[in-house]
Amino acid sequence: IRAHVISAKSRDAESPRLFDLHKNLGNVFTRLGDYESAEENYHKALTLRPQSDVLQVNLGSLHFQRQDFKLAMEFFKKAIEFNPYNDRAWCGVALIAREMKDEEWARSLILKSLDLNNHNLTALQVLINWAQTDCRWDEAIERSQIYLNHDQNNGDIIYSLAGLYFQKGF
Repeated sequence: IRAHVISAKSRDAESPRLFDLHKNLGNVFTRLGDYESAEENYHKALTLRPQSDVLQVNLGSLHFQRQDFKLAMEFFKKAIEFNPYNDRAWCGVALIAREMKDEEWARSLILKSLDLNNHNLTALQVLINWAQTDCRWDEAIERSQIYLNHDQNNGDIIYSLAGLYFQKGF
């Protein structure tokens, strides 16, 4: 019985490290394009922390890259259920809304993501790209300026902001 208690205690102590290990392996495999291994590791991490909004976003992103938008949306929505302040989950829903050709809903969602975290570089870059495509520069200019107030050395955003001003006619 004592050995069982010790192993249960050590397993509980290892749980956060195992969670991070599997989550991070999932991230690496996703970047490498090995989606099966990524999903396997994400699900292993999910058994350790089933209420993780971060993992739900990771799984949503994985399925978005696989272009399984329906399943991606389910994961992003689950992340929002667990944590309505998860800006990355709102960004994911925005990307899917754009794929569904609902530009206004997508724009409102990407702005919500930036309202929650004006340092979300992915959401900002998405907004900038959409602004250039849709010729709707004002929100992207405003959000870029807000971002640069905190990170004045981000050359990519400085360059993008200059491009937005140029396209707007300044």
